[in-house]
Amino acid sequence: MSLNLFSGKNIIIVPDNDETGISGGEAFAHEICPYVPEVKTPDVSQGIGKDVNDFRDLMNHNYSAGIDYQTTVDRLLKQSEDRPAFQPKPKTKTDQEAVTATICHTQDDYESIPTDCFPRVLSQFIEHVSSTIGCDPSFVAMPLLSIVGSLIGMTRELYFNRDFRVPPIIWTAVIGESGTGKSPGFNAALKPLLRLQTIDEQENRELLSNYDRDMMIYENEIKTWNSKVRKAETIPPDEPIKPEYPPVKAHCVDDSTTEKLAELFRDNPKGILQHKDELSGLFGSFDKYTGAKGSDSVQYLKLYDAGTLQVHRKSQRLALYVKRAALSLTGGIQPGVFKNTMSKDYRENGMLARFIFAYPPANPLPFPSENGTPKEISIQLDELFDCLNEFQPYSVDENSFVPLRVYLTNEARNDYQIYYETSRDEWFFNNSQERSAWSKFNATVLRIALIFHCVDHARGSAENQRISKATMQNAIRLVEWFKKETLRVYQILEPREQAKQTPEQTQQTRLIEFIRGKGGAVTVREVQRGIKHIKKSVDAEKALKELVEAGLGEMANQESKKPGQPQLIFQLFTQTTGRQSTVTTETGGNHHPDVDSKAWYPGQSAADTAEPIEEESPDELF
Repeated sequence: MSLNLFSGKNIIIVPDNDETGISGGEAFAHEICPYVPEVKTPDVSQGIGKDVNDFRDLMNHNYSAGIDYQTTVDRLLKQSEDRPAFQPKPKTKTDQEAVTATICHTQDDYESIPTDCFPRVLSQFIEHVSSTIGCDPSFVAMPLLSIVGSLIGMTRELYFNRDFRVPPIIWTAVIGESGTGKSPGFNAALKPLLRLQTIDEQENRELLSNYDRDMMIYENEIKTWNSKVRKAETIPPDEPIKPEYPPVKAHCVDDSTTEKLAELFRDNPKGILQHKDELSGLFGSFDKYTGAKGSDSVQYLKLYDAGTLQVHRKSQRLALYVKRAALSLTGGIQPGVFKNTMSKDYRENGMLARFIFAYPPANPLPFPSENGTPKEISIQLDELFDCLNEFQPYSVDENSFVPLRVYLTNEARNDYQIYYETSRDEWFFNNSQERSAWSKFNATVLRIALIFHCVDHARGSAENQRISKATMQNAIRLVEWFKKETLRVYQILEPREQAKQTPEQTQQTRLIEFIRGKGGAVTVREVQRGIKHIKKSVDAEKALKELVEAGLGEMANQESKKPGQPQLIFQLFTQTTGRQSTVTTETGGNHHPDVDSKAWYPGQSAADTAEPIEEESPDELF
């Protein structure tokens, strides 16, 4: 929308009476101020209270009190005249500049998305298209991941156990400034799916044309039938059967209400993709046609897990019921808009955590390449899409797909368990916002592994399929990249000084908390057994040495049960004294006697210690 349309006019902005509406109104007022003489923002609640959430609520409230609509508008205009004009805050930094300043210190550390994790047919397409456009590969890879997942849909699920089944649903968002190739990359990834959507539209038009023809025949037949019934002196003839409205086939949708989505899910039990070049448009449309605040967003949260969808209509006695509604979602958004869009409500209800993000550095697009994406690369992707489009479920129950199960091999399951336990340690020290995202990542690994597996076996047998160790490792590696991006993206929403720890810092913090829980003193063996991501004694020893080098504690010797062999103890310094006391400490059933302040490390020369001992390897000491 061109803001020049408002040039020379006095503007009144009537925002919704909630955090999102007020902040959005202020943001628009800031944006439009340079174009107009005056902007005013009246209080839509008019002092009535929490019952009035927007202008429509105000109109209805006053109307029920005997105040007509025009009077309500006149009162709002009068209040606007009495209020002072909106004054933009001093522009020390624009929202975009503030966002850039918040995250610019991490842009130099940005690592491009590991495209080699993707199956070959996808990685080749990502690399060639991004090279042709000159954009970051994530601008192609992110939407492509959601698109492929939507083509698989509810025909497959990863069966972990009876109560834990994972669909191939992925919600992706690319964050990028205008002119960096976000939209060209998005459109290139979407193009193969739109080819299938075009076929759907042609079939829909044919079905609708046939339906219109059948309805005309039916209407003539029903008139004839009614006439015969009125004149019949015996049993009347059978009533003509009314044609049913044809199902609307769809692979994807751009803009849609929740009610319309429910109809599409009913007609397409496999699931659909919703794509938004600007995700702010999606969040801005929530509750636009409903009276309940937060209703649409709550419905969307269920679609992430292919949940049940019910839509009640005034015109129908029965609700529109969809047993399993699967929605894959992808889109792009600019950094400043992202910060304004992701309100507190979306952060707390889990909407933010359901998205996986990519936020590459802003770089201008280069001069267009003379050579486009090789034709054979595009053909290979089209053929893959055709194969996935032919996927069938195990069965169909009450117009709902019963997915065919895909399992994990023992090796893949072991790798996933290691990832899960490591991720659990990282989760412990993140704030609630990051905890929510980390919890979702546990399932995201399985969702991506399922998608990669289906791509690799698009032409194979559908029975008894199992995800390999290599596929699981690729999914884990890709999710580890998403974790790093999540920490970077979440910095857009928080002040720079609250930037979160790196995974290495998080692991060190986890170790410190573990030692505190042990009373401030631990052995190498206790660290090895108590910290999930530390598997070997040499790694435990290294982690403790790093704490010593950071000035957080010291290593000391204590008497061992084995004669002549001291045991190595790490003691954590306290925050008040700077040192942990060296008196006897009992923690968790472990007894640590007085220890020497001079530490002996496994592998260190015996001559360097206070008492002569024989040199032993770490494994022999414990």
